[in-house]
Amino acid sequence: MKPRYHLLPDPAGIYTFVIFILFVRFVGPKALHDGDTLWHIRFGQIMLEKGQILTRDIFSHTAADQPWVAHEWLSEVIMAFIYNLGGLSGLTITFFLITALTFTILFQTTRRFAGDWITFFVISFATAPMAFTHLLARPHIFSWLLGALTLHFLVRNDRWLWFLPLLTAVWSNLHGGVLLGLVLQGTFLAGSLLDDWPGTSRMSWAAWTKNARRPLLILFLSTLAMGLNPFGYYPLWFNQHVSSEIFASAIGEWKSPDFNTMWYARLWVLGVFILAAWHSRKTSWTWRLLVPMLIYQALGHVRHVSIAAMFISPWMAIALRDLANQIPLNAIPRSTEKPQLILSKWTGPVVTAVVYCMLLGLCINKPPSWQTFAIERFPLPDNYSQGVVDFLKDGAPGQRLLNDYSWGDYLIFALEQPPLLFIDGRADMYGEEIFKDYLVAENFGQDIDQILEKYAIDWVLFPTKHALIRYLKVLGGWKTVYEDEKATILVLAEEPGQKGIEFSANQTSDLRVK
Repeated sequence: MKPRYHLLPDPAGIYTFVIFILFVRFVGPKALHDGDTLWHIRFGQIMLEKGQILTRDIFSHTAADQPWVAHEWLSEVIMAFIYNLGGLSGLTITFFLITALTFTILFQTTRRFAGDWITFFVISFATAPMAFTHLLARPHIFSWLLGALTLHFLVRNDRWLWFLPLLTAVWSNLHGGVLLGLVLQGTFLAGSLLDDWPGTSRMSWAAWTKNARRPLLILFLSTLAMGLNPFGYYPLWFNQHVSSEIFASAIGEWKSPDFNTMWYARLWVLGVFILAAWHSRKTSWTWRLLVPMLIYQALGHVRHVSIAAMFISPWMAIALRDLANQIPLNAIPRSTEKPQLILSKWTGPVVTAVVYCMLLGLCINKPPSWQTFAIERFPLPDNYSQGVVDFLKDGAPGQRLLNDYSWGDYLIFALEQPPLLFIDGRADMYGEEIFKDYLVAENFGQDIDQILEKYAIDWVLFPTKHALIRYLKVLGGWKTVYEDEKATILVLAEEPGQKGIEFSANQTSDLRVK
């Protein structure tokens, strides 16, 4: 009889706790590196204050009052609520908890195919592509969690499959990645049908058709459930829109991976190809369809590397298990007569959640010792300047701003009444024409003068060392009204050639980001 130790955590639970602690201690600055986090928070705050979902642009002069689809509205409301409670540190550790729980589910799914040691190796092997390519405090983390749940239910292939339509309905209000859930369902359905195809197996056509009914019905219900959000089936084409050539060439997360710098992803892809070359003839059709598709997406866009690393993990465990079974290990006993422990799969996640609640309490109460840690471990990107915010609190120095892309996000977040922007992180809302015009300024293209005239730009906010700032200073007709080592504000002068610095943050402003 096996001894029962219900309170001892199983390996998945231990892994969850360790990953959460490591993320809190070391990954905080990385999670807040992207400016999109900031406008998500601010939009969520506005929706909480007004009690309604934003449907039009209220922050720019280039796309003023243009329809905007807040397809991540529920995530933004959740983010704003947590930020109002615990600030940026509380929000960040919340996303770390979601990520840790994602690892729990992924570990439990993968261990259905292989032992704990192989599972531990495979999940750890996938951690680097997940943690270092797209682990940001943003709504896509909800897609990680719900995607892992979808995969788990599909692997179980039992009554839990009926929860997938409900899961899809919630997912469609959290993030546009809901389409991934339908793709996973469709891939598992197609794979099972191909594996059991009559003529290549002993299954009759009647049995084959009967087996397809339940997953096909669930996929149909999930497709209907996807439309249960304020914007209907918009997520079906959103990802295609934002990954078009103009956006994919300029926005970091939509670019192809740079394997010279992402060496960890390069090693991971190499491992996948080695296992595929050895295990291709033994792989079920589900993985034959899913693995190439995920690799294709990962090679196309940086943000898909983490998704591929997650959902290819079970197949990697299968391949490594089969490989290990072919290695002679006569000197090492494969089994033991000693009774094995029956451990709890809940203890690890519960303990992790308790630690999270304790840390969130510190974020809310803000004792001095925690404040020091939070400022150090959960900072905003250091390219932002609080001095700019202090200067703009008294009002904008002009009417039509040309701003740096990431600075648009920061101004929306940091100012109660931000100036009307040229652009911010919602590239999909601005569209290709405005984004192309912005890129002329960002890359200091030869048509920069035409862009300034086209939009009647009368003030500019860009990094101090940017070529556009140096050009306008040399050109004349622009007056420097604010400057520090991070950002400069230029205003179109009344008289051509008028120049000079009226305000210098290096002398009068505290530049620490709050």
